[in-house]
Amino acid sequence: MRFTLLGPLAVRDEAGSRAIGTRKVQLLLALLLLEANRPVSAERIKLTLWGERPPSTVNASLYNHVAQLRRALAGPGPERVARLHQGYSLRVEPGELDAEEFAEHVQQARQAYLAEDWARTVRRASAALALWRGEPLAELAGSLDAGARLSTYAQARLQALEWRFDAELALGHHHGLIPELTALAGEHPLHEPFHRQLMLALHRTGRQSDAIAVHQQLVRTLARELGVTPGADVQAAHREVLSGPAPAPTPSAPAPEPAVPAPPAAPVASGPAQLPRPTPSFVGRGDELAVLAAHLTERQAEPPVVVLSGMPGVGKSALAARVGRQLAAEFPDGQLYLNLRGSTASPVAVAPAEALEQLLGALGVEAQQVPSDLDAAAALLRSTLAGRHVLILLDDAGSAAQVRSLLPGAFGCAVLVTSRSPLAALDCTLRLSLTPLPEPQALALLDKVVGAERVAAEADAARRVLELCGRLPLAVRVVAARLVARPSLSLATLCDQLDDETERLDHLAYDDLSVRRSLALAHRALTTSADPVDRLAALALRRLGAIALVEYEAAAVARLLDCPAGRAEAALARLAGVALLEELRPGRYGLHDLVRDFSRELGLREDGEQERGQALGRALRWYADQAGGTSVTILPAGSGRGRVLDEAAADAAFADAAAALDWYDQEVPNLGVLIEQHLAHPLGPVLVRALTPVMQYRGHWSTLGKINDLALAAARETGDRWAQAFSLHDGAGTLFIAGDFEAALARVEQALELWRELGAHTFELAASNNRGTLLEYLGRYEEAAAVIEGVLELDQGADDYTRAVALNNLGNLYEHTDPLKAIEAHRRSLELGEGISVPGFQCAAHSNIGFAYLRLGRPAEALPHFEQSVELADGEGSDWLAEYTARLGFVQSLRELTDHRQALAESRRLLELTETQQDTYSEGLARHQYGLALRAAGEPAAAAVEQWSQALRLLESTDNTAVVTELRDLLAADDAQG
Repeated sequence: MRFTLLGPLAVRDEAGSRAIGTRKVQLLLALLLLEANRPVSAERIKLTLWGERPPSTVNASLYNHVAQLRRALAGPGPERVARLHQGYSLRVEPGELDAEEFAEHVQQARQAYLAEDWARTVRRASAALALWRGEPLAELAGSLDAGARLSTYAQARLQALEWRFDAELALGHHHGLIPELTALAGEHPLHEPFHRQLMLALHRTGRQSDAIAVHQQLVRTLARELGVTPGADVQAAHREVLSGPAPAPTPSAPAPEPAVPAPPAAPVASGPAQLPRPTPSFVGRGDELAVLAAHLTERQAEPPVVVLSGMPGVGKSALAARVGRQLAAEFPDGQLYLNLRGSTASPVAVAPAEALEQLLGALGVEAQQVPSDLDAAAALLRSTLAGRHVLILLDDAGSAAQVRSLLPGAFGCAVLVTSRSPLAALDCTLRLSLTPLPEPQALALLDKVVGAERVAAEADAARRVLELCGRLPLAVRVVAARLVARPSLSLATLCDQLDDETERLDHLAYDDLSVRRSLALAHRALTTSADPVDRLAALALRRLGAIALVEYEAAAVARLLDCPAGRAEAALARLAGVALLEELRPGRYGLHDLVRDFSRELGLREDGEQERGQALGRALRWYADQAGGTSVTILPAGSGRGRVLDEAAADAAFADAAAALDWYDQEVPNLGVLIEQHLAHPLGPVLVRALTPVMQYRGHWSTLGKINDLALAAARETGDRWAQAFSLHDGAGTLFIAGDFEAALARVEQALELWRELGAHTFELAASNNRGTLLEYLGRYEEAAAVIEGVLELDQGADDYTRAVALNNLGNLYEHTDPLKAIEAHRRSLELGEGISVPGFQCAAHSNIGFAYLRLGRPAEALPHFEQSVELADGEGSDWLAEYTARLGFVQSLRELTDHRQALAESRRLLELTETQQDTYSEGLARHQYGLALRAAGEPAAAAVEQWSQALRLLESTDNTAVVTELRDLLAADDAQG
């Protein structure tokens, strides 16, 4: 496996790139890679992913992100992401991380440089630089607290470049250095070594006046910005330049023979200079500038053709013009510019024949001399360009066909094409995709236009403004213009204006700058296209805003469009092709926030309320069906909840539990958004009911509790008694898990009353079972026995699942009075569980038999049952709660059998399991056991006391009085001894 930090984050293996998932999962991976093979604390990870105000579900969310990352990195060998006591660590083998390989090459280049081994310096520095794919971690860098580390990488790159250029100069390889040094000197106007090296390269290739100009520019810049003069090295280079024409170089090692003719030694501009005027506010894009400059001036047999793509407003044209101006001296026969207007509707876009006529006209060919035949006109362009050094900038291309006939055919020319599409059908030598600016560069843009002092005075508001702009250069330029126009407008006020998503695009328009207009051009081109896929993509764009998801995939979008999934996939791919969507991983797409705002506007304007409502309803119905299918797949056969969901989700079958859970894990972010935004919709409670079993299965209890509270309030407001009953019943389960048995009992009794009124016999029995369990936990044993025996009498074996649950509960009750009788009840429950093939139920039954043996003081007989339970819990048929309960008993059995080493190890594993959930009750019980294991193993008393203190804090507000009392006694005994 190969991990890359030096550029956009990427993971590759023999099969190609691996999808990493959402931005937060990518941030998690980046953070772990920066500390490869070293622990990273959970607190640091939370701070990086969620900032100073994490959500209440942060622990559960972190577990989900870790689980997603583990799946993304899954492969042979031990698991990549290891859980440590207070955090996580990522295992990276030697040679797998580009940053480590980069550091090794840099160190070897340094040694060669100090030894003046110039050929080896070039090899080692070039090997290091070849690993550099752009700004380290690209757009993730602004969200990571790793500025010093990333800055170190950037400084090491600059140092490697310096060493390589010095070595190349020493070897006499001057000609090939000028384009790259020109770009770097422009990117780093205060960096003296690049200017010194550029002066020497220009001088030694006969361009003395250009070398002097470089020195003069450096002197002015240093005086203006820093108030200093150039250092001794630059002064020495200046003296060499002034000494007269450079002698013929005597390379210490032979330079490679060029495969194609070298450009003229001293080009003099003699052709058209059509490039757009420079943008004074241009900032950043240093890595992209260097890549483009190096590629466009590379000596090769075929003319370089570069496609620069990206979403509307990302700054493609500005970057293209910038690099074109930097390279003007390398193309002395002219720089041509043509706006193809390909992102607009067809009548406005420039046709290839018209484009050829304009380009040939700029090169001095009269209009009447241009053939009417397209192929003949293209051939004339190639003939006219032959032997010339011309740069052609084709801006805003709409398709490969629009560009193909405009390409030169001989060495000396270069073509830079900008397009919203990567123009995959065009034969080109380089494709470069632009993304929104990293935060530091976006801040620099704001500083440059608005003024650094004004921005620094409201630094937090400035960052929030950039976030609301999505760091899109066009949007940042708009807000900067508004701030310049209104000196009294504070960044905080602007932030408040942009916070309203319904009016955000109104505030992102000023004079001739408009994010909405830029996006509307792309939408109009799709709408007016003759291609039915384009028109469907236009419809998709306006429908996506009807349901704000974190990610979109074809099956869900098909419901929005009311079309087959294959057509929806084609529409999504087309939107990604014109940079209105981003393909996050195969088949799953994301919307930039401003595109989402535009999509919402489109829908409100062009779709009627009824049409939007129907599209939303179809999408919610699909998600409810899929969630129901997931829950049905993992629910015990014959359960009442399973039968109800099975009827609702008949078309959402999954092959097995693994497939069902994989769907749920991928959709967790989307499901949270849907419930938050659409709980009041008639299908909102349906979605909650469908999700409840799988959320319980995954142990997402805290989140489920909040959802059920909201669902109960909504159901009471609408008078939906079925929804009320489900919410009360499910909410009781979350309260039970939290150790609030009294509140859980109150809810389950309310649910029981409603089930009776509704005549829902199956759910009445399930609620009665739960009521019996709660009465038992509250020490009301006689009442509990009456309730559970009543369930067995009512059921009469007609429903094996309900009867098995009742026997399980009866066994739990007998543990307080007659453990042997409890074992008998649990064995009968186990037999029924095996008969209905429910591994999770079998897991619980084995655990309960084990706890009964512990009650009898027979841990040796308890241990095999806990081992069997843990084995079942590790399979696909069990769930989080079953695994937790099994491991709790496993730890207790080991400790009572005095297997202290294993007991301690299993205690840590139990605690780790509980820390992955937002479940303080289970964590408290785990810390109680961990403290007992620490004491039994002879560890320092302070370690056990720390665990018991934390356990008491977590449990003292619960109804588990027995454990709370024991914890207080343990702590009091320690105080007495201390």
